[in-house]
Amino acid sequence: IQEAIRVIWHSLEHVRELGSLVRVEEEVEEAIRKIKATEERDIPLISSARDWEGYKQVLFQRLSEVFENENQNGNLTGRIFNVEGQKSVGLLELLSQQYEIVCANPPYLGSGNMGETLKEYISKNYELGKRDLYAAFVLRCIELAQQDGYLAMVSQQSWMFLNSYSDFRIRVIEKQENGFKGLLQETSITNLVHLGTNAFSE
Repeated sequence: IQEAIRVIWHSLEHVRELGSLVRVEEEVEEAIRKIKATEERDIPLISSARDWEGYKQVLFQRLSEVFENENQNGNLTGRIFNVEGQKSVGLLELLSQQYEIVCANPPYLGSGNMGETLKEYISKNYELGKRDLYAAFVLRCIELAQQDGYLAMVSQQSWMFLNSYSDFRIRVIEKQENGFKGLLQETSITNLVHLGTNAFSE
């Protein structure tokens, strides 16, 4: 399982800056596919799990057990590292599930004010939401919601009007491929309150 752990660790490298934007499932699944394709012998961890959900549960459980064991046996530095490791595995467990309801008041931050790590990560993983941090969070929250789940967000109004958000709203057919087809194609809006500018006293 070293390759899967390596992928997880790489994903967690900037977790303090990226928070719940971190996506690890696709990368871990790709690592698992490579292992299955190249490994001839029977791997107990992989063969005991018939699907991704089963594998994920076993993997996270074993990682937690390792951190717990090291926490009991290691020195102070090792214990601090292992506590952080356990927290990271807990975060991954939360972010690898889907929910009936996802509510968020995402941060607003234009791409021009983003740090290099954040800007690069969003451009790579949330290309349609790269203009502002809130738009990336909209896309992430859609991923976290179950099919027919509910999403409630406080967002800027720019996605509704600006030409630079046209693909975010609806992608033209030749650009769609197999990816996100646009907010108005992928979701059904049940309630929308357009407060406009100066809605809040500050």
